[in-house]
Amino acid sequence: MPSLPFSPRTPLTRHTLSGSAALWVNGVATPETVDAAWRIAPMPPFGPFQTLDVIGLKTAYHVAAGTPDPNVQAFAAALKEQYIDKGKLGTTTGEGFYTY
Repeated sequence: MPSLPFSPRTPLTRHTLSGSAALWVNGVATPETVDAAWRIAPMPPFGPFQTLDVIGLKTAYHVAAGTPDPNVQAFAAALKEQYIDKGKLGTTTGEGFYTY
C-alpha cells in the first residue's frame, strides 16, 4: 500500500481545531471545557487545545493568520494577544492554554 502524503485525520483535525477555536474566541467554552468534552468521546487522549499547545501556538497563529475566514482570523488575533505576546507558546515554554 503506498504511503499517503498526509494523515487521513488531517481534514477532521483541521475542522475540530477550527470549531474548538470558534467556541473559545466567541466565549462559548473554555479550553478546559472543550478538551474535557473531547476526552469523553472515544478520541485521542489530548483535546484540541492540548494539541495546539503541542503543535506550538506560534505555528497555530501563522496557520490561522493566513486563512481568509474571519472566525479563524479572530482566533489568530486572540492567540497573539492572549498568549504569544505574553511568551506563552505551548509546551516549549511550559505554558500555553495549559501549564506544563
